[in-house]
Amino acid sequence: MHIIQTFVLSIATSLLLACTVAQSTLDGRYNRSVVKDRVPVIIVSIDGKSTTNALKYVDPGRHVLKVRSSRVQSPNNALKTVEFDVAPCTGYVLAAQHENPTSSRWELVTDREFPLPGCQR
Repeated sequence: MHIIQTFVLSIATSLLLACTVAQSTLDGRYNRSVVKDRVPVIIVSIDGKSTTNALKYVDPGRHVLKVRSSRVQSPNNALKTVEFDVAPCTGYVLAAQHENPTSSRWELVTDREFPLPGCQR
């Protein structure tokens, strides 16, 4: 009987902790064309862990991102390493903002930031 109570208590604790995690999202799939020379960004890794999913779930806090512009014709399309602060329960759409249509120079920008529905801080 004691084993069953311990098991049920551990499951309940795990479920409670899962409900209180305030994860956020990072998304490089910029899909609007309202800002000139702004294109999607490829998030290659987060905190040294490579990733292939377009939508990334991360815990709040500071993260180290390795990103690349999706503009294929950029001759010097090297990886950039940037620190990015993530707020709890927040979604971010990231993009590469180029200087002009032919420039390979770009900066990582937050195109949109929004509260995630159903997430509790």
